Amino acid sequence: MVVSEASSSSEERSGAPKASKKTAKKTATTKTATTKTATTKTATTKTATTKTATTTSGDKQPTSSKPPTSRPTRRKTNQSGAETKERILDAALDVVRADGMIGVSARNIARQGGVNQALVFYHFGSVEELMVAALERAGNRRMARYRDRLEAVTTFSDLVAIAADLHAGPDDPDSPALAAIVAAWSTSSDLGPRIVELLQPWNDLLAAAIRRALVGSPLAPIVPADELAHGIAALFLGIEVLDRLDPTSDMTGRLFTALQAMATMVEPTLAALQSLDSSSSDG
Repeated sequence: MVVSEASSSSEERSGAPKASKKTAKKTATTKTATTKTATTKTATTKTATTKTATTTSGDKQPTSSKPPTSRPTRRKTNQSGAETKERILDAALDVVRADGMIGVSARNIARQGGVNQALVFYHFGSVEELMVAALERAGNRRMARYRDRLEAVTTFSDLVAIAADLHAGPDDPDSPALAAIVAAWSTSSDLGPRIVELLQPWNDLLAAAIRRALVGSPLAPIVPADELAHGIAALFLGIEVLDRLDPTSDMTGRLFTALQAMATMVEPTLAALQSLDSSSSDG
């Protein structure tokens, strides 16, 4: 019995160290695995960092599917420039209507249009070129307002009525500006031919209206329609200039009343001549 107990005690003592060795071995193995895992993670992190750096600094860049913004920006800039140009033209006509050509300057026009003075020269080059463009703009707008009526003219009374409406002003705010610009540059050898060219479409409409009013009349072959149209246009411009010198005068109003009366008297005579000519042709 004593020997068995001693033997058991010996086995217990010898078994304890063996358990401790196994535990230590497991702990060491766990630490090694942990270290390997950490090393692997570090390597993975370094690889990802390297790839990111390569993508950023390499020759190949990611392609964007969005369209370039340069064209919309340029289109917007062009649109803004066109709007500014229109504003300058309107401002130039406003200055002429309010102050005449004596008030025309780059500074006054820029102030009226609310733009930088340098933009006047950027878009037009000079004040003279701006006024030529303003004259063309005013002429085109007036033509658009009265073309249908002029193309429907068949009598001289119709022509006088249109002239009276043009002079009256409320429906034709550009006429005073047109007259002022033409009068101011009538002696300019450089601008004169260009101004005449801009006014020619108006003269052509007048000439066509005169020919329609004379259709069937024996006077048609002998009345120079183009020259008469030129004279009527010059008369109208002169009336506009004189009227601006004395806005309180009613002379122009009385003139158009007299012209209307004359046209009314002439029309029966023209009709009689037309009938006479027709009868002669039938005989």
